[in-house]
Parts: sequence; C-alpha cells; structure tokens
Amino acid sequence: MRRLLAFLVLSFLATIPALAQTPKANAAPAAKQGGEEEEVERKIVGGGKIATGWTAKTDRDAPISKVKVETTSAGVHIETAASVVVYKPTDVLKRNYHLGASFTQNDGMPGHAEPYGLIFGGVMKGDTLAYTYFLIEGDGKFSVRRRTGNKSEDLASGWMEHKALVQMDKKGVATNKLLVERTSAGAVRFMVNGTEVFKTTAEKAMPDGFVGFRVGHNLSVDVASVMRMQM
Repeated sequence: MRRLLAFLVLSFLATIPALAQTPKANAAPAAKQGGEEEEVERKIVGGGKIATGWTAKTDRDAPISKVKVETTSAGVHIETAASVVVYKPTDVLKRNYHLGASFTQNDGMPGHAEPYGLIFGGVMKGDTLAYTYFLIEGDGKFSVRRRTGNKSEDLASGWMEHKALVQMDKKGVATNKLLVERTSAGAVRFMVNGTEVFKTTAEKAMPDGFVGFRVGHNLSVDVASVMRMQM
C-alpha cells in the first residue's frame, strides 16, 4: 500500500512542470509596449474649410481635409487631425513688438498631450516655410524652437515644465495666455499667464516675419484676445 501511495505522489509531481508550461486558454493579450493606448484620429466635420484670408499648411503635406479653421466673435477656432500652421501672410511684425493670445484647449487627451501656441518670424524660402514657435502642452510643459521645413532647432532645453502653465483637467480642458515680446535691447521674452518662462536673443530667435499659430494633431483649440502690437 505504501509503495502504491508513493508511486501516485511521484506521478503527480512529475506532471507539475508540464502543467506550468501549458498556456491558459483565457489568458489576456499582452499590453502594448510602453502601456500606451492606440490613438484614434480625430474626425473633422467640415474638414478643409479655411477662413478667408488665412493660410493653413499641414506637416508633411497631410490632406487639408484633416484641418478646419473658422473665425469666431472672439478670434479663431482650429480643429485638427494633422498638425498645422495657420497664418495670414500680411500679419508681419518686425523690430520691437508684442505678440499674444489666449489659447483654450477644449478636449485634449489626459496622458497624451499635444502642442499648440504661437509662431513668429515666419518666412518662405522658395517652397519651404520657416518660423519660430512658442508652444505649450496640456501637461504643463512648453517649448521654443526654430523650424525650417520638417527640421527644427531647439532654442531652449527641450520640453520644459513650469508652474505658470495651467494643466488640462480631467476633461482635457485648459486655458493659457501666451506672450512673445521682442525688446529694444535685442532680447526676446516668452511669457505664460504673465510670468516669464524663457528668454533668448533676437539673433537666435529670428523674430522678424509673419506671425500666426501652430496646433498639433487631434486637437480642438480656440484662440482669443489676439494681440499684435508693433512698438
């Protein structure tokens, strides 16, 4: 009897490694690398509609149907499924000036911030658009870069956090006021909600040229209280 019991125990133990290697029929699929969810492209109702007088240029020549630009009583409403630069070629600022606007992000995706903000120093070099931008994201970060075509040069230290920025709430909503000031001393100051967050030289920022806005993909942004003041 003892021999039979010992045989049964050994037989059971021998099956454990094989059971451990057998996959479960209902095992959950592996999570996407990095734990990120796949982003769904925003559907633009009335895409391709660009308000009279405005020029819209998408990144990498994405279809203009992925963008909508409308004027409102307060300013401009921009919706995107592709990143876009929006400007009026006649809105040119040189020498000393103030350029500002209030930006309201309507429904961003918490945990997946997209950039938007001001552009200035815009020029066309043949078919290539060049400009400097001052962008913010809903996660409380900002960036200042000079962009030529699809290439850009960082003027600051990448995406930087600052407490002056209002971060998006649980619904993805946030409002921030941005201001670029080119001073008589040859400096360019960058302010968020009245607080200076960065400063550089006019030589680096190349601030002379047309001005406008840049909005990343999958965003709905309202721009209001636009100020273009030549000093």
